[in-house]
Amino acid sequence: MLHLICQINRSFSGTSFETYILNLVGQAKRLGYRVVVFNNRGNGAKLLTPRTYCAANTEDLTRVVHYVKSRYPGAPLMGTGVSLGGMILFNYLAKTGKDCGMQAGMCISMAWNVFESTGTLEQPGINKHILNRMLAKGLVANFKQNMHLFESHIANVQHILKSTTIREFDDRFTAPMFGYQTWEEYYRDACVHDKVHALEVPVLCLNASDDPFSPHRALPINEAMENNNIAMLVTTHGGHIGFLDGVIPRQPTYMYRLFAQYLDAVFKHGHENFEKSE
Repeated sequence: MLHLICQINRSFSGTSFETYILNLVGQAKRLGYRVVVFNNRGNGAKLLTPRTYCAANTEDLTRVVHYVKSRYPGAPLMGTGVSLGGMILFNYLAKTGKDCGMQAGMCISMAWNVFESTGTLEQPGINKHILNRMLAKGLVANFKQNMHLFESHIANVQHILKSTTIREFDDRFTAPMFGYQTWEEYYRDACVHDKVHALEVPVLCLNASDDPFSPHRALPINEAMENNNIAMLVTTHGGHIGFLDGVIPRQPTYMYRLFAQYLDAVFKHGHENFEKSE
């Protein structure tokens, strides 16, 4: 039996039990596909080593892909990434090219230019004082829960615990954790807007113009027009991982419907287009 596999990268700090992940899994299983969900380290399970994750590092995803391919050799694989998971997937696909082990990819609500995203999230008002600080609080709480693993590796733990924005946390913890000297150096490496040209497999990207994590001005529309391997779908509304239809949504959201259609197209008809493009 040929196993058609969809691999899903979840977002910022969620787990495989997040509602949107369960809905994506449900869409794939309804169509008869096998699903693998990749949780980043420390999310959904106890952190066992003094290492977490970041948008620029693709080592863990590489291991997941190799493991899945070893379990099901010859089975077509499509990757899907949501939010930060989309950035990790995109960086992986750009880095590995045709050797990615995937037939195609889909990135949902991904931040393209981290500097632009940071600027938007630090604007006074709801973005900075509610959204940014809430996410930073979650990052700090996760660090605090696993602090015993890092105390011998970090000189100023209290400085990290006082972080109130995502950028502060990244500057004090994430960047040095992965060998970057500054948050700017880390963010430059994490950005994907300048890697569109490197894609060598089909990738569908879904964004909303009103997503504070990925402002419309940061979308690489012109760059995407130069590479036939990427399609960008930008909606006027949809926010971050929202894409609700109607005042009282009663059906799967636009995101779920698009995911199901693309997944089916890749596995049922993708070979026709792949052969034409070779």
